Amino acid sequence: MLRDDVYEAKMRTSPELDNLLSTAKYIGHNADDGRHQAAVGGWDHYSAVFEVGGKYYRGTVSLLVDEKGRRRFHDVTQI
Repeated sequence: MLRDDVYEAKMRTSPELDNLLSTAKYIGHNADDGRHQAAVGGWDHYSAVFEVGGKYYRGTVSLLVDEKGRRRFHDVTQI
């Protein structure tokens, strides 16, 4: 279970995804393990630092890569 402040930080990142990724560091790409049918192109992962309510957080942003090569926000983990 996420702490309340971590949950709030996670929810606030999605509308700011473009800004978040502009400063994030690319970690790498991996193939989907079969659990996500839409992730035909696998996953791109980025390390990001972001600020919410005066507190700084570090997390991994995961983007699903679909059959057309488009990247879609999926989750922020390891906060």
